Amino acid sequence: MEKKQEVMEYHSYDEVPVMLSAKDISALLKMPMSTVYFIFHAVDFPTVTIGTRKFARKESLFRWIEMHENDISYLVSANAGERCKELKKNSKQKGRKC
Repeated sequence: MEKKQEVMEYHSYDEVPVMLSAKDISALLKMPMSTVYFIFHAVDFPTVTIGTRKFARKESLFRWIEMHENDISYLVSANAGERCKELKKNSKQKGRKC
């Protein structure tokens, strides 16, 4: 028997879980998982690591989106690597991947 994939849909801010997995963010923002994984590894994206899994707090995700609302084109641009280098250079957090 094949396991049916449940699609999460949120109708208000209050329905969004406090901690979001990559799958939750993909459903919430209606974007591919590959883009969500790219965001999770951005130098300035606030994540919480529990074991080997990464999560984002709801408030942190929405704050990050607000900070980047005029500058998220780097997620899909051919210059994403350059943007990543720039973020790493300006970041106080060492060891984060893009």
